[in-house]
Amino acid sequence: MNTLHATILTGLITLCSCAGSGTSAPAATLDLQGAAVTSTIATSAGTTPTVASAPVDTPAVGSSEPATPRNETPLAAGTYRTDKVVGPIVPVTFDLPVDGLYTLAEEGFLGVHADAAGTEPLFSVIEVDNTLAFTVPTISFELLADQSYMESVTEPAPVDLLAWLATRPGITAGPIVESTVAGQPARSMTYSAGPFDGAQPCVPDEPRACAATIFAPITGLAQFYFVGDSGTISELRMGGHRLAVDVLDRPRAAEIASSLELTVVPPPGVPGNAEPVPFVGPHTEGALYYSERSSGGVYLFDGVEGLSTASSFLRTSQLFLEATDGSTFSEVFGAKCLAITDVSVSTWRGSLAEGSPPLVSPPMPDDLIAAIAGLDLLTVVTPPFQIDLAGISPTAIDVTAVGGEVAVLDRSLGVVRGQTTRFVTVPRSDGQGIDLVSVVIGSPCEPVLAGIRTVPVGR
Repeated sequence: MNTLHATILTGLITLCSCAGSGTSAPAATLDLQGAAVTSTIATSAGTTPTVASAPVDTPAVGSSEPATPRNETPLAAGTYRTDKVVGPIVPVTFDLPVDGLYTLAEEGFLGVHADAAGTEPLFSVIEVDNTLAFTVPTISFELLADQSYMESVTEPAPVDLLAWLATRPGITAGPIVESTVAGQPARSMTYSAGPFDGAQPCVPDEPRACAATIFAPITGLAQFYFVGDSGTISELRMGGHRLAVDVLDRPRAAEIASSLELTVVPPPGVPGNAEPVPFVGPHTEGALYYSERSSGGVYLFDGVEGLSTASSFLRTSQLFLEATDGSTFSEVFGAKCLAITDVSVSTWRGSLAEGSPPLVSPPMPDDLIAAIAGLDLLTVVTPPFQIDLAGISPTAIDVTAVGGEVAVLDRSLGVVRGQTTRFVTVPRSDGQGIDLVSVVIGSPCEPVLAGIRTVPVGR
C-alpha cells in the first residue's frame, strides 16, 4: 500500500509540515522511538502541503546522544523499534537488511520504502481503527484539509478491511486465508492494482495512476495504491488494536516483513492476570481488563456479562462499552453506555449532536463539570458531587437532555432526553489534565464505573 506525505513517503499523502526525533540504543542496534518520527501541522484548506526536513545525525556506537533520522535520509542496516503505531503496548521491531532504506513513523503508521520520494514502498504496519475509508478511488488530495470535503469522500473504516479492499475499483484479490504474521494469528490476502474508470495520477511528476484507500485524519495521512502495485496484506488484532501489515512485491520487502516482531507489553503496574480489553466484542464475566486508551493513565475494570467493547473511531484515546442485552439508549449512540475519553485530545462541543461539528471549536473549558452544568441544552439531575473511585474523589454530575441528543465532547457519550448520564472528571495519573468518564445511569455499564480503578502509568 502506497502512502503520500504531501510529496510521497512510503506512498503516503499528508497535509502537513514535518520534523523528527529519535533515540539511540547500545551496540550496533539503532533503537528509534518512532524511527524517522514526524510531527504534523495541518495546512489550511486549499493550500498546497509541504514537507520540511533535515539530515540525520547519527551518534557513534554506544553514544547516549539521540539519533534524528528524517524520512528522506537513508538509514543504516540494523534493528529498529517504534512505539508510534499503537503505543508501547505493542512495540514494533523490524530489521533493515541493507543500508540505504527509508522509514516513516507517525501515530498509527510505520512504513519502509526504498527511495526518498516514496515511490518504492516495501512494507507498512497500520493501526486500522485510526482511519477512515475513502468511498471513491479518485481523490483531490489537496482538498482533504477541508472538513466538509473530507466528510464527503470518507466513511468509518470497514469492520473487515480485507473484504472491503477486495471490492475496490481496480483491485484483483486472492482468497482471504488464515495465516500468521510475526508469529501471531492473522488473516491474509494477495492483491494487485489495475486500471479503473476515472484513474489518474495523484503524485507530482509521477505518471502512474493511483487508487485511494484509507485516510488517517489525526496525522493527515492518505493511503493509496499505484496501478501496477501488488502484494500481500494481512489483518490481525493485538493488545486491543487492529493492525494491517502490507508487504509489497518488491525486493527486500518480504525479508523485512519476516523480521517483524509484535508482542503485547502490558503497561507497568498492571496485574499479571489482567488482559487487554477486547478489541471489539463481548466481555467475560469476572475477567480483569485493562485499557491504556488515555495518554495519562491505565484503567482496570472487571468484566460484566452483557457488555461488549463497541467499535469506535480513535481507539487510542477513547474506550466505548455497549450493552448486548438489547438495551438501546439513543438513536445516535445505540446501545453504548460508557465512554472513557482522553480530554487532552478532544474538543469541546456542548451542542446538539445532529449536524456537522463547527469548523472552529470553542476552547476547552477550564472546569468541565461547571461547563456541563451551565449548558442550556441539559437539565441537571444531580448537581456536582464527589464520588469514591478507587481511592480518589473525582467530581461528577448527572444530567439529561432538554430536547435532542447533546454532544459534550467531540468523542464523548451523548446525552438524550429521558436518559440520565453521569460525567466524571478523573485526574490523569501524570498530573496533566483529566479524562472524562461518562456512563448511562441504570444501564449494564453502571457497575463498571463503580468498580473502575487506575494504574499510575501512561503511554
